[in-house]
Amino acid sequence: MRLARTCARWWWMAGLLLSGCAALETAGWPALNIEAALMAQVAADWQDAPCTPPVGPLRAGTVPDAAISDRLAALAAADQADRSAGLPLATLAAADRDRRAAVLALMQAGQLVTGADFYHAGLIFQHGDCPAHFWLAVALAEQAIARGDPNGKALYAVAVDRALSAVGQRQRFGTQYYVFAGQWVLYPVEPATTDAERADYGVLSLAGALRRAAALNRHRPPAP
Repeated sequence: MRLARTCARWWWMAGLLLSGCAALETAGWPALNIEAALMAQVAADWQDAPCTPPVGPLRAGTVPDAAISDRLAALAAADQADRSAGLPLATLAAADRDRRAAVLALMQAGQLVTGADFYHAGLIFQHGDCPAHFWLAVALAEQAIARGDPNGKALYAVAVDRALSAVGQRQRFGTQYYVFAGQWVLYPVEPATTDAERADYGVLSLAGALRRAAALNRHRPPAP
């Protein structure tokens, strides 16, 4: 598996197959099987995810509440600030769980109304700990778009890519990166998606996404 991961790293980042990859192909590991192995590995990593809190029945509200909107905005701002602060992973995970629980309670009470409410809730759930959280983030982003939030499309692209990769499918837009063989790589992307679609959703072109993977390895290499 380590050799397969190394091959895929170069395949996605440089468009080349190294001699090690050729050896794998000779042994019955064509390029598409290498890709499938990576996708299966990511899905396996999420298979037994805890899903805290579990997603239950939800409902939308009808009357905007400025206090609720402010609270959701503050929770989303804290989500972003904690990531910028470089918190230890365990501390960040605990803070994320608390934020998800707070947002879920608001959704169960039918207190999300505006596009911004749904956007902020989706931003928090796309940092969930299971595929069900990511699919919820997709649904929340769709509501944000429908209610006119200008950030909803970019959130949708990120959330749907995260949800698809977590269940072993190609991502649609190319926003998700994973660590393989000690390097950041762009997770496999659905080839039918065009750069025009990516631009419409406010995310990088495919070439830009590949450059970002290279930049991550230069400036933020994975911990050994």
